[in-house]
Amino acid sequence: MKKVLVVILMLVFNIILISSVQAQESVEAEGEGRTMLLQVGSPYAKINDEFVLIDPENSNIRPVIIESRTLVPIRFISESLKFEVDWKEDERKAILAKDDMSITCRPDSSVIKVDNEKLSLDVPAKIMNDRLYVPLRAISEIFDNNVSYLNRLIKVTEINNSLKGFNKDKLVDIYTDFVALQIRQESYEDESIERWKIAQILVGHISRFHNLVIPEADYYMFPDAQKIPKHAYYNANLAAHLGLLEINRGDFDPFKKVSLSEVKNILEKFKKVLKEKPDLPGEANNLSNDQVLAIINKAAEEAKKSDNRLRASVYDFATNTTVNYNGNQRFYPASLTKVLNLLCYLEEVERGNKYLNSTYKLKESDKYIDEEKVAGTGSLQHQEEGTSYTFDRLLSLMISISDNVASNIVLDALGTDRVNSFAVRHYLNDTRVFRKFYDFSTNKSYNYSTTVDLTRKLVLLENRQVVSDYLSSKGISFLEDTADKNKIGRYAPDNVVVANKIGVLSRMSGDMALVYFPHREPIALTIVIEDKERESIKLEEADKIIGTLSKELIDYYSSRPIPSLYVNGEMVQENPSLRFINSRPFVKYDDSLEGLATESLIISGDRYIALDSLGTEYTYNLRMR
Repeated sequence: MKKVLVVILMLVFNIILISSVQAQESVEAEGEGRTMLLQVGSPYAKINDEFVLIDPENSNIRPVIIESRTLVPIRFISESLKFEVDWKEDERKAILAKDDMSITCRPDSSVIKVDNEKLSLDVPAKIMNDRLYVPLRAISEIFDNNVSYLNRLIKVTEINNSLKGFNKDKLVDIYTDFVALQIRQESYEDESIERWKIAQILVGHISRFHNLVIPEADYYMFPDAQKIPKHAYYNANLAAHLGLLEINRGDFDPFKKVSLSEVKNILEKFKKVLKEKPDLPGEANNLSNDQVLAIINKAAEEAKKSDNRLRASVYDFATNTTVNYNGNQRFYPASLTKVLNLLCYLEEVERGNKYLNSTYKLKESDKYIDEEKVAGTGSLQHQEEGTSYTFDRLLSLMISISDNVASNIVLDALGTDRVNSFAVRHYLNDTRVFRKFYDFSTNKSYNYSTTVDLTRKLVLLENRQVVSDYLSSKGISFLEDTADKNKIGRYAPDNVVVANKIGVLSRMSGDMALVYFPHREPIALTIVIEDKERESIKLEEADKIIGTLSKELIDYYSSRPIPSLYVNGEMVQENPSLRFINSRPFVKYDDSLEGLATESLIISGDRYIALDSLGTEYTYNLRMR
């Protein structure tokens, strides 16, 4: 009997205890029911574990920070706290009412009236996106609520429960929930989002959450960097560096879509970065071309002092980047166009249509065009008729001493139609040849080109994109033998090789060159200075500007960092000979790459392998040290 009584008492006690706990939870739930969580910059709010749009009619309505003050939309908060909101357009004021309480607020006013009492605001209320905003601090004073702010999260509640009471995990979970909503909001109908966009969202939140100024740095080199939206490039780099997005085949793949189910895994990595502030170096590598453009701008300003116009184009083989200044302006290129003749002839040799050892006997008529003597640079104009030359020798004279007679002989052998066809096929869209040198016919158009196209010709030659390594190397040797090194090579360091071709008129001085470094891949560079009125220039002054600009560019690229090559997560080349060919990354072969790649080519006798031809079992990336 006693045992039965004990059991009954225990049951009664448990019922009372459970009822008490449930009642307490009910009271707390009622209080939490008037608790709001918001995030600066998010159009969502969380109420009772449910996310809602702050303004279903306008997703641009969200808490904002202006001049270090957090402002919030008052209508949403008021209505969430069961206030009726009435906007009086004719009086330009909002009236909030609940029970016997009345609150009046006007835009651009620093005073809010609560019943008959006036409250001062630290910043005025504002109209933004057709909605009235007030400072966050005013919410506490107006509605007598507890307001807390931490890591861009806002909590408004009637009970004494601050965000500071949350542990790190809970705070990060709440923050990430808001981020997940933003990603979903910006995703496509197929519930996916592009990699560049998710990188931009996540890196932006990391920066704001930790109040971290992230340096514009390059931690990776992406072969597809040119495809990444410019405003998202550094976000892509940091997303990879922080381990948020994987880089498996070198490229970032900015437009590859990530499904929302995959986003869940990415957000788990994101949480880890929120929980522990990332350790980023204060100084990091920067592959931006802004510094190059600043160097060129300085030279252009110097040229302007003499009423001259500077045009320049520089291409870096090691980073696949180009910087242009007036680079697409067409002009008469003088002898610079001879590199086009060289490329076209070498291509015909490659095809078996022409031969380097073919001989040509100089004719007296070669020295004239319509009774106009072919003068200017070169030696053939002074040689006897009947003197024999191989086309190998004619090409060498055309380039190394800029022989005009030799150039005209080569152009006759090719024909302008064939030369211009070559230009079209190789995307030299702003280059055409109509005349031989010293052809002053009135019925022909003048030759034209741009520094962009001239630099591209050098790239085609150096990257073996037109002819074999043997023929390309021969063409480059002609450039190396150029006698005049008084422009791009004027102040070049002794350990740098300049393979160039000059072009000079009374009104213009120009030079185009492949510049070879002892420790990195080359650059291709074209610089032209021309009188704005196309009259005359001071040649020595122009050449000094070209030489000074070239020296600064050579120094810059010589010190530019090169990424290390990682395969399957391990560094295999610390300082690889990396170059891009048709935007594809190639590195010079060594034993560490034995058997990894299926595609290669020969450059100056060295084997280069295509990184994107690595077997599918290999991942690779290019990381800055």
